[in-house]
Amino acid sequence: MSINKNLAKLALVLFIIVCICSVLLFQNFLYTYQQINRIGDSREELTEFKKSVNNIEAMTSGLQDYILLSDPQSLENFYKHSAIIIKKQTDLYDSDNLSRNQNIIDLIELSKRYMSFAASEVIPTVQTKTYSEKEIQDLYLRNQDFTRQMNVKLKHLSQSYDKELDNYFETTLFNIDSKIILLLIILFTSLLLLPYVLYMMLKPSLTKCIYVSESAEYTDNAFIFVDHSGDVKYVNKSAQDLFGLLPETVLEKT
Repeated sequence: MSINKNLAKLALVLFIIVCICSVLLFQNFLYTYQQINRIGDSREELTEFKKSVNNIEAMTSGLQDYILLSDPQSLENFYKHSAIIIKKQTDLYDSDNLSRNQNIIDLIELSKRYMSFAASEVIPTVQTKTYSEKEIQDLYLRNQDFTRQMNVKLKHLSQSYDKELDNYFETTLFNIDSKIILLLIILFTSLLLLPYVLYMMLKPSLTKCIYVSESAEYTDNAFIFVDHSGDVKYVNKSAQDLFGLLPETVLEKT
């Protein structure tokens, strides 16, 4: 069976192109999938961070109200949210972001100093009920200063989370660039051309086989086709009539 060598080379080249494009696209899609997972993880971290922000705001607000109003409910709110902060503070750590971890450590240390300030100065002073206006004003101003410092730390952390999320989005979108579109065009073009080239390459042999089969079927001459092992593969009608053979009795037999 003769095959056009040029078409065979072209088919091989197209097959190689399909393989290369498929591998490159798979690597790209795998990387994009990893980036999407990172975006999901980053969004979860951002959600947990916002919860921490809300707890810190509620904690400082509760202590401020307790200083100004001596309200037991405000003190309960302070205890409630400070306990949540202590419990959840380690959830903010990120092993892949050392600079952010330092800010988180600074925030945790600041929160501890703030809680110590509340436990050792604010609560005992307010509970004595013998405080002066100056003492309350001093506690209020110091509470405001702690709140301002924590807000600065929270702002830096918020910017860090937002920047990381933006970087993941930009990297993911950049990864779907003109190179990927070009690879897809080449892949689809090769996939369309490959069957046509294979057909053109095998067309002469297929045509010959069909012609021989049709000729053997409708000729008056008897034809019996056997393979290299001597097994009968085909018996035309003339051979069946001439030798009184039935196809099922001789096919696949020596």
